[in-house]
Amino acid sequence: MFYRLASIKNKLDQEWPSLFKNQFPILANSKLWFDEWAAHGTCSFKYFNFFQYFDVSIKIYERIKINDILQKEGIIPGQEYDKYNIVNAIARTIQFQPQIRCEEFQNLSYLLEVRICFTASKDPQYKDCDTPFSNCGAKYVSL
Repeated sequence: MFYRLASIKNKLDQEWPSLFKNQFPILANSKLWFDEWAAHGTCSFKYFNFFQYFDVSIKIYERIKINDILQKEGIIPGQEYDKYNIVNAIARTIQFQPQIRCEEFQNLSYLLEVRICFTASKDPQYKDCDTPFSNCGAKYVSL
């Protein structure tokens, strides 16, 4: 199945890498993409095949540079921020409510993922995510 991604693989490696690299980073990335397809891509299967899902995702990512948005808003890695400030900073730029997903580690909450929600259609449009937080129990989140 992954051979179908050959034409965009370099872009995926660069823009959508696994954070959990081990001695086999190629496998780590492939596992991440397969998990993303299984969790999200299959829901859009009536609109996109495997390749189209990732191609559209990369094109959307290129329009919405989350790191750039956060940096412009003064939110930089290595600091703690109120979780509402993170969500609001992104929402001001994209005009829709995102969702941030956190991971708890040693009583601290870390930003793990920023989710931007879209309509399920051949031409995905932004929409508000149902909830702004996923697993972000603490008020402050570390980047």
